[in-house]
Amino acid sequence: MLRIVGQDGIDLKRGDTYRNNRKYNEAIRDYDSATQLRPEYARAFYNRGLAYYQINNYGQAIKDYEAAIKLDVNLKSETNENFSDAFYRRGGDYQAKADNEENKDYDYSLAIEDYSVAIRLNPNSFDPYFKRGLIYLTQQKYDEAINDCTKAIELNPKSADAYNNRGVAYSKKNERDLAIDNFRRAFALNPNDPVIRRNLANNE
Repeated sequence: MLRIVGQDGIDLKRGDTYRNNRKYNEAIRDYDSATQLRPEYARAFYNRGLAYYQINNYGQAIKDYEAAIKLDVNLKSETNENFSDAFYRRGGDYQAKADNEENKDYDYSLAIEDYSVAIRLNPNSFDPYFKRGLIYLTQQKYDEAINDCTKAIELNPKSADAYNNRGVAYSKKNERDLAIDNFRRAFALNPNDPVIRRNLANNE
């Protein structure tokens, strides 16, 4: 097929129009065309990543973000939140697969890696700290779990679950007073949670 000079730019702009109108599959097709015509077109890769993100294809979104960054290290995202959240969501997928004992090909290292990237990209996001801390608890890395729960609490002081998990970590370290203090804080925030109530009762 014959293409006119500058077609890559036309495809990009039309893809942006589709994306802005939430026609993400049509946008992806135009971004595909733009990247095929101009493989070094960082903005086309990035914008395609945004479209994939919107249809919950976080793995492909990350691939496009990474390609865009490699092509143009100075490329500015609309916000870092899309980058961060894509890694966070893929980390969640890895964590869920690792939680399932039938998935022998997965361990928590992939989830931790993605959560860590998400934190680096957006250090003010509660969720990746909280989820990474939960994995550290599972791995009996209690100091690391406490550090992540503490940061999560700094970002969201009303998270009963973060206080509870930090209490569990302190309890596992036999630091009873700190554990009770955290369970009490968790209970004050969510007195109806049976797990929190049980943890507090078992440690007081």
